[in-house]
Amino acid sequence: MPEKTIDDLPYEILLKVCSYLSLEDIVLGVRHVNDEWNEVAQDSRLWRHLPYCPSHHTSSSDIINILKQAPKLQVFKPEGYTKKKILEVIIAYCKDIRELDVYIDEVGDTLVSKLVKECRNIESLSVIAIDFEGTKCLKLISKCTKLKTLRLGGNASKSKKNFFADLADGCPSLQVLDLKNFYDYSNDDLQRLLQKKGRNIVSLELRWSSERGRCTLPVVSYCTNLESLHVEEYVDVQSVEGFAALKKIQSLKRLSLPYFRHCNLNYLLDFFKNGALQSLVKLDLTVFENFENSLAWLIFQKCTLLKFLKLVYCPKMTDEGLELIYQLKHLEYLSIAGCDQITDKGVEHISKCVKLKYLNLNSCYKVTSESLVICCQHLKLLKELHINGCNVRTEAVLDVPNQLKYLTLLDVCEKQINKETIMSITKDIGCLRVIHPDRYD
Repeated sequence: MPEKTIDDLPYEILLKVCSYLSLEDIVLGVRHVNDEWNEVAQDSRLWRHLPYCPSHHTSSSDIINILKQAPKLQVFKPEGYTKKKILEVIIAYCKDIRELDVYIDEVGDTLVSKLVKECRNIESLSVIAIDFEGTKCLKLISKCTKLKTLRLGGNASKSKKNFFADLADGCPSLQVLDLKNFYDYSNDDLQRLLQKKGRNIVSLELRWSSERGRCTLPVVSYCTNLESLHVEEYVDVQSVEGFAALKKIQSLKRLSLPYFRHCNLNYLLDFFKNGALQSLVKLDLTVFENFENSLAWLIFQKCTLLKFLKLVYCPKMTDEGLELIYQLKHLEYLSIAGCDQITDKGVEHISKCVKLKYLNLNSCYKVTSESLVICCQHLKLLKELHINGCNVRTEAVLDVPNQLKYLTLLDVCEKQINKETIMSITKDIGCLRVIHPDRYD
C-alpha cells in the first residue's frame, strides 16, 4: 500500500487545516504548492474570517504584493489608511472585498466611483476625510446596495444643507452607523437621515453634540429597533432632553457612555432608575468622574443580565459600591482599571461573579497580593487578569498561572515582579505580558 501524504487528505479536512494559517501563509505558501492546494486557497469559506490588517510599518510595496495574490480577500483593515495606489490594486484584484477603510482626501471621488462600480459586495466601509467640502463621496457611497456598516470620520460640509440626503435615499441595507469621529453636521440633517433609515438602524455611534448648543440624542428616537448605542464626549447642553430621549429607547442591549467626565450624577441615577435597561448585556461608563456608589448599586439591581461592564477611571467608587455586584450572575468581563479607592475587600465582592473570564484591576493601587489569592480561589474561569500597578508581591504573581488553568494573559508591571520571574513564567506557560502601567482597558 502506497504511503499516505498530506495531499491525500479530503478537501474539507485540508480546508480546515488551512483555516489555522495566517493570510500570508495562504497567499505566499499554500497557493503555490500544487493545483489542489491553490483551489483550497481560493475557497471563499477560507476568507470569511481571514482579514488583512497590515501595520503602520508595512511598506506599500509589500501590501500591494499580498493584495495582487489575494483575489478572494474580503476584509482589508490597515492600521493606517488606504492610500490611492493601494485602493487601485484592490479595485483591480480584490473585487470580492466586503470590509474596507478608505482615506478619501488621498483617494478622490473618481477612485471611489470605480470602487463602488467594481466592488459590488462591500458590506462595511470606513471613510475618513479631513473635510467633506466639495466631495461627492456620500452620493457615491449611497449606491452601495449591500452596505450594512458605515463609519465616517472628519468634518461635514458646513455650507451644504441636507448633507445626508444621498445616504437617506440610498444604502437600502444600512444597519450600523458610526459618526463618533464625525463633526459639524446639523441635527436637522441627522434627523432627516434617521427619519428614513432609523427603523433599520440597530447600532449607532455618535457624539453628545455635533452642532453647537444642541444635543444629538433627541433624534435617536427614530431608531425604534436600536440594540447598540455609543454616545461620546458629554457636554452640558440640552442634558434633560438628551437623557429623556435615552429613556425612550426600549430595545437596547449594548450601551456605551464613555467620557461623561463631569455629567451630573443625578441625570445618570434618574436614567438607570427609569430607563428600560433590563435587556442590557454590555455597559461602558469609562471615565465618569462623578460616578458614586449609589449609581453602582442601581446598575447592579436594574441590569442583571450584564455580561460586559466597564467602570474605568471612576475614582469615587469604593469597595462599598461593589457590594451588590453578585447580582450580575452572567458577568464575564469586568474592568475597574483606575478606580484607585478599591481594595482587597472590593475584589472579594467581585469574586462572587464566578463566570468572570476577564478582570482588569490595572492601577487599583490599594489592591494587594491577597486579591490574587481570592481570584485563584473563586474565579477559576479567568482567561485574562490585569494587575498592572497593583501592590502585589513577586511570589504571589508567580503562583497565579498555576492556579488559573484557563489563563492566557497575565498583565503585570515590570516594577512589580523581577525579570527572572517574568522569564520563568513565560518559559513555562507563555502567558505573561508586560505592559506600561498607565494603560486602562
